[in-house]
This record gives sequence, structure tokens and C-alpha cells, in this order.
Amino acid sequence: MKGLVNGVLDSLNNGNIVTIQGSSGVGKSETVELLKNLLEQEGKRAVYLDMRHIKSSFQFYKEVAQQLGIEKRDSLSVYSELNKGNIALLLDEYWAGAQMTNQIVMFAHQKNNYVVTVAGTPMGVELDELAEYVLQERNKIQTSINL
Repeated sequence: MKGLVNGVLDSLNNGNIVTIQGSSGVGKSETVELLKNLLEQEGKRAVYLDMRHIKSSFQFYKEVAQQLGIEKRDSLSVYSELNKGNIALLLDEYWAGAQMTNQIVMFAHQKNNYVVTVAGTPMGVELDELAEYVLQERNKIQTSINL
């Protein structure tokens, strides 16, 4: 697990958006939670959201603002905070909210924030060639693609 987290950190430090993909139970969410703790220890403000529970753009911005400690919980305040950089946006099960968050993900990345997306892979579905880290078995990287 430590090797995977270090690889993700290296990719983020090199300016990449990181995607972690794999089947249920291989440790994707656990990896991101560990990553969140490490980033916070390094002084980054980290936002972790399970996108399956986010039902609207309003709820997304409200949750991000709350985790960042922003008093005014709206999109403008979140964008203003992301504009400052030094934030890690960690979006678990990203596919569930991709349509409402694609724009903010790109904005966050352009402003030198870290972005990690996590996507489950249903059985029988081909793994995404764009995924940087694909987990096939618990704590084991099957494929690493440097973007």
C-alpha cells in the first residue's frame, strides 16, 4: 500500500491528475483515505467526497466548502479558495458525479491543486487505458501508466 501511495504522491507532485481504478474490495478507497492523511500531514487541505452521496452541484459545493472551513458555502467561494492552491480534491466513485464536477476538477488542477479520482470497475468491464493506477488485487498495482 505504501508503494502505491508514494507513486500517487509522485504523480501529483509532477502535476498529474491521478485516477485510481479497480474492482470492489481491492483497496481504492482505503488508499485515498491514507493519501488524505499524508497530504494533511504535509500541510495540504484535503477534501474527500464519496460522489455516490452527492446528488446536486449545490450539495457538492456545500460539502467542499464545509471540509475546507469556508463560511459561505457556494460555488464562488469554493472557486476562490481553489484559486489559492494547496488543496487536494479526492473524489471517490467519481463516475457518479462526473458531469457536475468535470469543470471544477480541471480548474483545481490548473491552479496547482492535487486531484485524485477513484473509479470502481464492474466485473467484465475493460479497465480504462487512461487510469494511472489500476488495482487488480488488494494492495497490488497491476498497471501503472505515466501520463
